[in-house]
Amino acid sequence: PVFQQKSLLQPSRPLSQRGFAWHPFHQKFAIALPNDTIAFFDLNLQDWLQLVLSHELQRDICTLEWSPTAANTLAVGCRKGVLLWQIADKDSDDGNTATGVPLSAQPFNHGSGWAHYLPYPGLTPVSTLSWSPFGNFLAASSLNDSTLVVWDVSLHVPTPFYRFGKGISLVKWSPDGTHLFVAYLNGSFRVWHTVEWTNEEVVVSGIIHTAAWSPDGQSIVFGIEGASAVFVFNLEHRQSGRLAINDVSRTECILGSTTQHIGGSVKELAWDPTGQRLAVSFDGNLPGNELVALFYCPTYLSFVPLGFIRGPFGCENKAEALRFRPN
Repeated sequence: PVFQQKSLLQPSRPLSQRGFAWHPFHQKFAIALPNDTIAFFDLNLQDWLQLVLSHELQRDICTLEWSPTAANTLAVGCRKGVLLWQIADKDSDDGNTATGVPLSAQPFNHGSGWAHYLPYPGLTPVSTLSWSPFGNFLAASSLNDSTLVVWDVSLHVPTPFYRFGKGISLVKWSPDGTHLFVAYLNGSFRVWHTVEWTNEEVVVSGIIHTAAWSPDGQSIVFGIEGASAVFVFNLEHRQSGRLAINDVSRTECILGSTTQHIGGSVKELAWDPTGQRLAVSFDGNLPGNELVALFYCPTYLSFVPLGFIRGPFGCENKAEALRFRPN
């Protein structure tokens, strides 16, 4: 979890809720700041890198996502489209990463960066992004448009998937690349099969605002605005059209010598890379809701309370973002 903490963030760089992403190979993260710049923090150095990304088209940042296969490629969704940043190694003349070198060993130094602008008519702002696991496609969508746009990243060519209705709240590519989860503001979601690009629709009781795939790509958990539950959709049992529902409205928490109950409507979900732990944060101002609940997941149907995470000592703020570090 990321909390607003003075020891971690310089006073001149307050935390923004609009974008946060772990680097897929290095012990670093990128974060979007309120002035529409992107800064980078190095966990090993416990300090900010000198590199800060800014661009005249980079306004009202909504989301950012690292490429899962290119060590120095960062996609940013903002008001007028997508900016695809290429971050150059400061020791490289041409800005290219090393070839034939494992991605985890490729450099990420504070050099410079340049951006490719990827606009699409009507897709403004770009509020959610998701990379295919092989890094060749980038899905983009907007709260103001029901069109899903999938970019061929190497060619910078978009493919639109038109649907009538309201906008899209969320897109999530499955870890194996075979499915794409798309949640709509009309209270439904579609699961696209990315081999033949067909889809199936499921109607739910509200707007999905957070979701996470299981590492095997067979299940996705999601939260609905105002609902005190974690919903599960499993691909193997999708023909039944039924969703598994796990109530998180009341979870016991032992704090010192007292037992406290936390819970409420789900704010954000994160599933760890092993598939064994699910992190849940909550909306509302109930006592204890500044904690993040951890659940053990023996199967995709059962979530067993495991423990809780509190912010740094003296920090009573809620978690601003939940992301398990991929590496």
